[in-house]
Amino acid sequence: MDLGTVIGIVLIMALLLGAMSMGVGVGAYIDIPSVLIVVGGSIGALMISFKPSQMKAFTKVFMIAIKPPQEDVGELIKKLVDFATKARKDGILALESDVNADPNEFLRKGLSMAIDGSEPDTIRELLEIDMEQTSTRHKIHGSIFNQWAGLAGAMGMVGTLIGLVAMLLNMADPSAIGPSMAVALLTTMYGG
Repeated sequence: MDLGTVIGIVLIMALLLGAMSMGVGVGAYIDIPSVLIVVGGSIGALMISFKPSQMKAFTKVFMIAIKPPQEDVGELIKKLVDFATKARKDGILALESDVNADPNEFLRKGLSMAIDGSEPDTIRELLEIDMEQTSTRHKIHGSIFNQWAGLAGAMGMVGTLIGLVAMLLNMADPSAIGPSMAVALLTTMYGG
């Protein structure tokens, strides 16, 4: 996560919590049934929308979204130059031990094919196919998060309706109207 994102999240949370505590206090904004409706309902709807194999990767992708892996481009270029120099000097087979130890799977795959004697055009085609498949997989994972955002808003509205129905059923008891309306509004807030 980059510094701007961290600062933005901290600033938003500080301002929201500050505004809440200046009013009725933070505790008034915590409602477990509303959280269950929004979070539980939206995750349940996600499980309906996506295959189990796609949902299985959800936690891993969520952690990557929070802390994406960083590739040092300068170091990668230096490594490629070193590989090219070694291959030119000692032959491409000399790279085999270096390639097997490299943590970059894409680089390892491409260089392994070169060491095995594959044609450059074949290597390029296979690596381009790999990149397309990776891009497709990332789009699917991204769509899970887009879908979740939409479903959370929808579940927030469902919770609002539940709270309003409870409020309307208790119109005879004025003391029950406030808490029911609070649940309705908090669920909308959680869904947003």
